[in-house]
Amino acid sequence: MVKLFGTDGIRGRAGEYPLNKPTVFALGRSLARLLRPQNKTLRIIIGWDTRESSPWLAETLAQGIRMEGGKVYLAGVIPTSAVSLLTQLNHFSAGVVISASHNPYEDNGIKIFQEDGYKLSDNLEAELEKMISRSAQFSKEENERNIKLPEETAEERKAVEELISKEGVREIMKPARQSKKEGEKEGEASQDKKRTKGESKVKEEKSLWPERVEGETKEEINNLLIQKYLDFHRSLFPSPQEFSGLKIVVDCAHGASSTLAPELFESLGFKVRAIHNQPNGRNINAHCGALYPESLAEAVQVNGADLGVAYDGDADRAIFVDEKGKILNGDHTLFVQARYLQAKNRLRLPAVVATIMSNMGLEIALARLGLGLIRTRVGDRYVLEAMLKEGANLGGERSGHTIFLDDCPTGDGLLTSLRMAQVMVETGQKLSDLGAGLVEWPQILLNIPVKERKDFSLIPGFEASIHRAKKALGRSGRIEVRYSGTEPVARVMVEAESEAMARSLAEEIAHLLERHLGGVKPWKN
Repeated sequence: MVKLFGTDGIRGRAGEYPLNKPTVFALGRSLARLLRPQNKTLRIIIGWDTRESSPWLAETLAQGIRMEGGKVYLAGVIPTSAVSLLTQLNHFSAGVVISASHNPYEDNGIKIFQEDGYKLSDNLEAELEKMISRSAQFSKEENERNIKLPEETAEERKAVEELISKEGVREIMKPARQSKKEGEKEGEASQDKKRTKGESKVKEEKSLWPERVEGETKEEINNLLIQKYLDFHRSLFPSPQEFSGLKIVVDCAHGASSTLAPELFESLGFKVRAIHNQPNGRNINAHCGALYPESLAEAVQVNGADLGVAYDGDADRAIFVDEKGKILNGDHTLFVQARYLQAKNRLRLPAVVATIMSNMGLEIALARLGLGLIRTRVGDRYVLEAMLKEGANLGGERSGHTIFLDDCPTGDGLLTSLRMAQVMVETGQKLSDLGAGLVEWPQILLNIPVKERKDFSLIPGFEASIHRAKKALGRSGRIEVRYSGTEPVARVMVEAESEAMARSLAEEIAHLLERHLGGVKPWKN
């Protein structure tokens, strides 16, 4: 069976397997077939980021869906979280995002959301892989051949229906316009009602949304969907000019937020300066955005801003910079939000969900508040899984994904920005003061390019190296070694009482992996 899905959908080099036209076309047909039993009228929304390959990938997928009788709504350039929200709010059968998130422009990916706005489960991803694998003509080498999916047998259709019937849609989900020129200024340029576990605020806002999308042209549909997404965010902050006078610098990573973020923030009263907001198809994430916030830190200080925020290409991550130019990662966001929600008596569980990559400093800071930290494997889908299982309403990743489950079912960088600004406004504190309660342990993260993903235990000397490192750390540190779910790299993370020790131990392990896994590029911190 072909393996298409990783920890965050399908990823790869655009135009090459599995993101070549035959495979994407087959995926569209298979997705339509998979969803057909529950949907008399199959309606699927597709959005994408600013990569030059995104439009043709979206159209190829749409062709496959249409061939199976599905109706496709092309939302255009829009954040990943917007597709999730719009899928749920407009009762689409599914939502699809064409994006490789923080990866360079040559890469792309496909993320799929079910009708309730949650990412497709591991079970259904596996079923899609089976459906594509059943094609007699399919193989990795036949990149340019059209795929003809075989007709489904009664037994195959029955198996799919039993899977959905047995687990249910929600249960299956649990496991698992012209933008302003860069730098242009604008102007210059009560407690929530109690909700059931896992229910988001979008359920309460259904009256804002029609049962179906209206509009006769692609442009009308695109504009309507975008406005619905922005209006949803505005509805969460109903006070006119909620953030009046707050100065913010926004790094859009030349991605999906390039027009939307400045427009949204300006409408809520912010004084906005946008940078890296001129996408050309090839500059997405290029030395900017959430992975490279240094230029944002400089811009915040030069402009005397109250805060800065950097997104990745599809705007589901948010990395902050305080007024002093200090970069604050996702752990800081979780700490600030946990303390705020606890004070407001709006933290449903006395704990926050994060991944194994979150710093020990976060665990210690939360413990001082009387809060626990529930750790999961890396991936926002696994954070969400644990949140739903445990009944938590706050979770996220050090990389900048933050999930406010009372608001929406996935991470949303724009929403995260507004929630952080809200804490600043309501408490009257500067961002530097809000984040001061979190003192991070020295952490070194090294990425080692690999040609193959060999079981670590089979690498000569690996277990002995890990044993030596753990012995050296004792109880004063952590080690995590794993393969990335979205890139061909192995990641080595070491936390210790001193940066020197953390770096020394991390580099020893990294050199070992580099020798045995065939990386061709130099790794770096």
